[in-house]
Parts: sequence; C-alpha cells; structure tokens
Amino acid sequence: MAKKKAKPRRRSSSGAADHERRQQRLEERRREKERALEQARRAAARRRAIRTALVAAVFAAITLWFFTRSGAPDSFGGNEIQQLSTDGVGEHSDEQVDYETTPPVSGTHAPGVVPCGVHGEPIPDETQVHNLEHGAVGIQYQPDLDPEEIGRIEALVGEYDSHVFSAPYPGLETPVVVSSWGRIMELEEIDEAATRDYIDEFAGNGPERNQSCDNTQDDPFEP
Repeated sequence: MAKKKAKPRRRSSSGAADHERRQQRLEERRREKERALEQARRAAARRRAIRTALVAAVFAAITLWFFTRSGAPDSFGGNEIQQLSTDGVGEHSDEQVDYETTPPVSGTHAPGVVPCGVHGEPIPDETQVHNLEHGAVGIQYQPDLDPEEIGRIEALVGEYDSHVFSAPYPGLETPVVVSSWGRIMELEEIDEAATRDYIDEFAGNGPERNQSCDNTQDDPFEP
C-alpha cells in the first residue's frame, strides 16, 4: 500500500509572530548600537573642541601677558607708548583689511612680508602688520615732513641690521609714528634717543619673534 505524500507544513501564525518579534529585536539592537556610536562620536568631537578652545585660551593669555606685562615701559623720553589690540596672530588674508588704527599694529594681515630697511614708498597696511608680527619696528612719517627729519629717520634705521624699517605714510595724523605689534609711540618730530630705546625694547619681540627681517631694503624717500 502506497504511503501518502506528506504535505508541506504551513508556519503557524504564532511562529510567524515569533519570527517578526525576533527581527524587531535585532533591528532595535542595531539601532541602539548606531545610537551609541553616534553618541561616542559626538562626545569625542566635544572633547576635541574643548581641547582646542583651551589651547587657544592659553595662547591668548600668554600673548596678552607678554604685551601688557608690568615690566614693559609705558613711555620713552616722555613719549607715551600706547598699548593697543593684539588680535590677529597668524590670521592671513589676501583681501584688503579695514583697520582700527593708523598705522595698523595688529589684526588679520597679508601672507607675505617686505624686507626691513629704508623704504621710499608706502608699505601696504596688510603687509606692514605681518612685518610687525615678525617683531619688526616701523618708523613711519608724513610724506611732507621736513626732508632733514626724514634723513635722520633713515640714518637711524641704517644703524640696525634687522627688524627695523622706515617708510612714508600718507594720511598719518602725527608727523612721526614708531610702531611694533600692538603698540605705537607718536612723535611730533623724530626723537632719536626715545626711538632707539623703543627699538631696543621691542625689536624682535613680536608674536612670531623667531622670523627674520633683515635690513636689506635701501630705497631712500624722494620728496
């Protein structure tokens, strides 16, 4: 007698429900794992941001201390040294910048610099600021200043091998301005003794003080 062929069994409704629940549990575990990974990524990003902010804050505090330390003089020969903003360290731009002071002594600046020494033409503000960041001291003057005064300025610059420059500056409100990163000293006429003291104190002491600025430029101003 022939055996009856077994018919395939249908999965019971309860078995299908169990399978569905298992799939749901697996999916929920997968989502939990993804959420945990995302939370870990966000936590790591927050830690990196905090570290970066702390480093920036420490650097800013050191820079501020350096330029406002009590040991730095506030005048030379009775000429006041104005302490101004020191923002913009390492911030480069190819665009023209609107500065708060004339001449500018800090802020976003050009990527390049000019040689130190005697300049017969005005130096672009954005370039000058980068020179000051490298520790240069600038001596700038009104173009209609007495030629004898200009000659004394250029002779003074010639006494130094590096980190000092002179240049005319159209629109300057004071006849002569001596500047370094974050500081200026305004003069009604060149005060050679005070200017030498200023150079001795601040030349080579910008935020990027290890950068060279040799006095190789020799282009006297011609009225």
